[in-house]
Amino acid sequence: MGNVKYACGADITFKGDVKYAASPMGIFDTVEEAVIRNGELHSSWGYAIYAVEPTEVHGLTYPYGILAGKSCTGYKVIRKECNAYDHRAWLRRT
Repeated sequence: MGNVKYACGADITFKGDVKYAASPMGIFDTVEEAVIRNGELHSSWGYAIYAVEPTEVHGLTYPYGILAGKSCTGYKVIRKECNAYDHRAWLRRT
């Protein structure tokens, strides 16, 4: 596995049993950067920060909501890293 990146503001989709962070609002080198960016987003984006593989995957589909069935891109999820508001960097966001 290559370098790990961190995604914020992502929807989740699946291709088979594999989980993807779809169309994230940012991919970052550190958890701290992702947490700070997440703090700048509207709360409707959610707070999950995901550790992801750095390669963008095409040919995914939104599974639900207003975009259900539409094509999207995403990043393979390694794990949910944290909720942004539980991370110490949340207090440093601007």
